[in-house]
Amino acid sequence: LREFCGFSKVPDASLLSRFKHDFEPYIELMFQRMVDYTEPICQLIDASLAKILTFDTFGIELYVTENNPKTLNALIKKLKAYYKDKPDVDPYKMAYGLRSLQAASCPDAKQMYINGHFCYADKFAILTNGLGIVRHISFIDDDDFKGIEAIIYSMTPKERTNPEILNQSRKTRIAKGSGTNIQEVNRLIKQFDQMRKMMKMFSGNNMGNMARMAGMMGKMKGMPGMPGMPKF
Repeated sequence: LREFCGFSKVPDASLLSRFKHDFEPYIELMFQRMVDYTEPICQLIDASLAKILTFDTFGIELYVTENNPKTLNALIKKLKAYYKDKPDVDPYKMAYGLRSLQAASCPDAKQMYINGHFCYADKFAILTNGLGIVRHISFIDDDDFKGIEAIIYSMTPKERTNPEILNQSRKTRIAKGSGTNIQEVNRLIKQFDQMRKMMKMFSGNNMGNMARMAGMMGKMKGMPGMPGMPKF
């Protein structure tokens, strides 16, 4: 595998970037097909566990200046020197408070707490079955949740459970109450309907159509759970 990828030594950042540029489409295609290929194997190992789906989120620490320990240490050193006559000031706490919510060079690198420390990472959602085999991965943005959350909270409990009753007047009320527009409300309803269709695919044990399901989930990037929606 090392020979095939052209890795004659431990890859540095530039080598990994070239590898990603050359092979990214093929790696994605290989992963999507592997889902189809491995599903029958999962069913043979344990059909009941293969039908169980678990949703979780994590982050990939990115190669940005803000993740370099020297950057934070330099800021702490400056704060210590500036507040040396003020013992009540905690330079460490202040340094973390002064850090921006996202990296300057990469807006996708958001400040997160992963692997026991704060860093700038790209957040992703992962779907695995009961055997621990990955079924889908999708990068998400917490900023996408804000408008969706406002729309959901502007609905009545009945509307959340039965979105098919949402007529034009109800959608207008929800859009005004959430500070969004009718197009965004319609988009969320459509995504919810797509998710219900996908869940029917699982309940019907139609697991051979994983490529189509992965495409559907790609379109629903960044969508949180909607009240009344089936849980993974």
